[in-house]
Amino acid sequence: MIRRARECLDAEGMPGLEMLRSVVAEHLSGLERLKKLQRYYRGQNAILSRRRAEGLPNNRMAHAFARYIVAVTTGYLVGGPVRYEAGESPTLREIQRMLRRCSAASVDAENARNAAIYGRGVELVHADADLAVRITALSPMDAFVVYDDSCDMRPMFGGYGRATGASSLAFVSQASVDSGTVQRYGLNKHV
Repeated sequence: MIRRARECLDAEGMPGLEMLRSVVAEHLSGLERLKKLQRYYRGQNAILSRRRAEGLPNNRMAHAFARYIVAVTTGYLVGGPVRYEAGESPTLREIQRMLRRCSAASVDAENARNAAIYGRGVELVHADADLAVRITALSPMDAFVVYDDSCDMRPMFGGYGRATGASSLAFVSQASVDSGTVQRYGLNKHV
């Protein structure tokens, strides 16, 4: 988990270049661990690459036990999908329709699986080209969230490492959009 002091954000609530560099570096420094966890999940245990001297037995046994644990924990967590009930509330009915359109149960299952494999799940809620709400699970190998250092650990901003070009997402604060500061960031995309 990447944590920084909220006071390190600028007056508009945006991270500076040095903070961005440090959180990206911290995310990248943890990738080898995430890759190792992914290999365990796939059953590619380190013992399979062990080599013994000529003439010695090279007995190796590996089990994809991690995959079994992930399946059990994910099934336990999302086996009965979360239900929202509040009588005849029209607001809640609209939220339920939106969650069904977004296949939220499927995204929740993918996040539960990622959390079981990597110890974290990253979800992005965004608007598509038609301004419809969408929910997407992002791979913890590619995405991260930066939390403040308070006891509440409130999210401050996130990053997505594989995004490039016109298809990428940029996380900007509402304050920077309202003040027009976002124009100085040089983003070549609709904000």
